[in-house]
Amino acid sequence: MANSASLLPGRGATNRGNYKVELALGLIYMAQVADAKALSVHLRIDMNNTYKLVARLCRMGLVQRITLEATSSLREREVLMLTPRGVVDATTLPHVVLHPYPLRPSDLEKGHLDHDAEVARLIGEFTALGAQLLGTHYTLQRGEKGRKVVDSLFLFDGYKVGVEYERTRKVDQELTNALSGAARLDMPMIWICARQEIVNNINELLRESSWPTWTKEPGCKWKEAGVIYASPWTTTKHIAVLDSSDPMKVPPIVLLQCQLQIRPSLLQALVQGIYDEGWKVGPVERYNDDKGDRWSFILSCASGHGMCQVEVMSRDGRKWTMRHDDHFRKGNHQAEVPYRSGVKIGARPPDDLLHAAVWTAKNRGYVQTS
Repeated sequence: MANSASLLPGRGATNRGNYKVELALGLIYMAQVADAKALSVHLRIDMNNTYKLVARLCRMGLVQRITLEATSSLREREVLMLTPRGVVDATTLPHVVLHPYPLRPSDLEKGHLDHDAEVARLIGEFTALGAQLLGTHYTLQRGEKGRKVVDSLFLFDGYKVGVEYERTRKVDQELTNALSGAARLDMPMIWICARQEIVNNINELLRESSWPTWTKEPGCKWKEAGVIYASPWTTTKHIAVLDSSDPMKVPPIVLLQCQLQIRPSLLQALVQGIYDEGWKVGPVERYNDDKGDRWSFILSCASGHGMCQVEVMSRDGRKWTMRHDDHFRKGNHQAEVPYRSGVKIGARPPDDLLHAAVWTAKNRGYVQTS
């Protein structure tokens, strides 16, 4: 249940100090925890005044400090969470999204505290650029079983933009699943990474059109479940990858628009590569049969890369399916009525439809090689 769409309320507080208290409580409530740096960025005040505010929140019994022990890569540090009284006050604010909040420090997910504190800082940076916070992982995950849930969701100039923060490098299986889930959300995604090697890892995967899918049972190893088509027309449009050490000087929606301007050459090269392999595309014909209208074109290849001929058809001119005469693959060269196999390609822009159709023909084994 949302009291309001944004974490940036109007000046409803009686004075500036109370207004900053409300903003601080709202940020910690939405992100679970925050550190002093995150509050400084979000409230746009210097660290000296931030420490004074934190001390005030503690004296008021609204916030409690949690000390995180030093690790091999991080020194001892402190994060803030709400007290039960702080939770009560936060949930009365008109600018938060209601969700379950931990009652005590032991209820927090210890392995996520550094990650969540950094997400809180990024929320401050994005709101400083004019974004409205619509939700975080903790407020968005209810009712979203099986769907990718972003770390934070913002509204920029009327566009929803998801933000993911990667503090440590995921194993390839986890990263593939995360990226494929993000691509299916059909919204711009900003992937912010703590280290350049994570940026490189994600960009390397984004250059591929074939993404393996994985499953993992508790206590078992990862198991490859199949392969999916990762459309470059989706990933290059929707996913931007940034190093968190680089300051964001422009709103992310502008950054994504810049990406669209520099990526057409990549997409054009992908299409040209299809023709260079010897693939040919017939004209789109419109037919009328006993099931209604049908749009269809023939996709074929006869080169050193192999031989193939498939029909790509649609009943509505939008969602496409590939049909293949596969009686030769089944070893029945004398069949009077060819076996037909079909696979859905979906609704795609023209160049992506061609790229997806060729990918499907190759991965379905429709291309005959000598």
